[in-house]
Amino acid sequence: MSKIFQPPGAPFDFQYQDGVENLLFRSSPNVTTSSLSLATLLLVPIPANTWNTDGKNLDFIVLGNLAGVAGSKRIVAFIDLGLASQQIIFDSGSLAINNQNYSLRGNVFRLLTTNYHAHTHYFTYPFNSITVITSAGGVVQNNTFDPTIDHNFAIQALVTNAADNVSVIVCRGSFA
Repeated sequence: MSKIFQPPGAPFDFQYQDGVENLLFRSSPNVTTSSLSLATLLLVPIPANTWNTDGKNLDFIVLGNLAGVAGSKRIVAFIDLGLASQQIIFDSGSLAINNQNYSLRGNVFRLLTTNYHAHTHYFTYPFNSITVITSAGGVVQNNTFDPTIDHNFAIQALVTNAADNVSVIVCRGSFA
């Protein structure tokens, strides 16, 4: 059983089920930051040997809000946050967006012996709308990946105006 990092004042439930779907799940209440520097909204420890064979993958989706009226926001997804080998698998850059929802979906695949490839899609859209305002995507490769040690998956965010905030409402993922 894994545990998840819980930011102060923002308790939530987390489940790691080593079974058919190997489900990662985080639900309401929102985890929110108004930090002016990158703050961790979600940190999922991934036990050693979870990616023990070629083709193993983590599929994830994160849904949240970009709230406020004045500043820009930024969302970043990491593998191995805090370790020397940490790598950003998605970075929204500075978003001059207010009062919108976002979704981030991605896959991290173990390939060969020491490689992983991460592929992400990101969208923002107004509250109560399906009209896409911003979209981005990318592919990242790491050639020094060691599947025999513990890893971490993390979502971080920041704002440039302390009155604004970025939240994670739902994160769901699975290992295959």
